[in-house]
Amino acid sequence: MPSDLNLVLAHRLNNRSLRPRPNLSQLLPYTTMRFFALTLLIALLAVFVSAALPQKAVIVSFPNETPDHIVIEAKEGLKAAVS
Repeated sequence: MPSDLNLVLAHRLNNRSLRPRPNLSQLLPYTTMRFFALTLLIALLAVFVSAALPQKAVIVSFPNETPDHIVIEAKEGLKAAVS
């Protein structure tokens, strides 16, 4: 029985080299389709991840006489609160 198995395996290995190999023009549509599908998947993932992040609009106004250091401190405080 082992000799029969060896013959079958040897036959398959020898015939493997006789199979025609696809050329680039045959593989190109599949490669392009895979690339497009992967790009679409990554883009959709990026959209869903960015939509899941909480975003709030803040409008802050100060009188014209407000010193610059107060405005700068307020901006830094808002940035620290967001991150």
